[in-house]
Amino acid sequence: HHSKKWGFKTHFEWVENKNLAVATQSNKLVYWKSENVLRTVLFGQLSLIYQPKFLEAHEISIGLHNGKIADTVALFNPNYLPAESSKTSQTAFKAGYTFVNDKRNRKGYPTKGYLFGLSANHAQFFNGLHLSSISARINLHHPIKDFHFSSQTQAFTSFGTTQPYFLQRGFGWNNNLVRGYNYHVIEAEHFAIQKLEFGRMLTPLQKQFNKLPRQFKLLSITPVPKAFLDFGYTSSQNFTNNGTLNNQFLLGYGLGLDLVYYYDNLWRFEYARSIHGTSGLFLNFTMFIQ
Repeated sequence: HHSKKWGFKTHFEWVENKNLAVATQSNKLVYWKSENVLRTVLFGQLSLIYQPKFLEAHEISIGLHNGKIADTVALFNPNYLPAESSKTSQTAFKAGYTFVNDKRNRKGYPTKGYLFGLSANHAQFFNGLHLSSISARINLHHPIKDFHFSSQTQAFTSFGTTQPYFLQRGFGWNNNLVRGYNYHVIEAEHFAIQKLEFGRMLTPLQKQFNKLPRQFKLLSITPVPKAFLDFGYTSSQNFTNNGTLNNQFLLGYGLGLDLVYYYDNLWRFEYARSIHGTSGLFLNFTMFIQ
């Protein structure tokens, strides 16, 4: 429901996993496959949204989260859930606040403007343990003649009585990644990351399909060759046994080709290399600096 400046939304999910990442070893996720359910998650959330301006939004959310894992998962990774009593079932009350000020020229593939985002989250477990986090990001997009320069600066910090494995994130999830380390995950209580891109939007390639619905009749694909440089740092005391990349400066660089189609859809082809010698060619479907 939405009425002028105020609105709300609801979210509910029920998930059963028979394929689950149960731990991290050497900065790689350890996956288990089973005939039995390894994890069950029930989650419900209600959010209140206030939008005083067209490109500015505040969101407050509250929710209830219940997670259950198999005994074998708890034995293999005792830190999977925040265990002070039960190691296989936990319930938490969650609250969060998000603010976004989006002044970009387009959401799908911005080339001008900026975005500022801030979020704060708290999980209060029924066994008395708790975990809070704060994150912020600034995205800048600046045209330079026929080229464009993009930057994203992001910082994250967390604190609490416990750092459970299933809640803790760092590099390797969503867009929190130094390219060149795409196959690695680095859990951390704190991290900072800087992403830089320099590219040029070329002449669109277009073809008409008259038999398709109106909004899809004209297929327009805009190639964007680019170069990029990412660097970041994770700080952790609780997850240093998960690999050797914690508490280290990470840097990755490379070349890529973005294909923007139907205005805001994207294919991203990137060759990236890191200062630790890892490299690869990666295909993605979201904007990295977004």
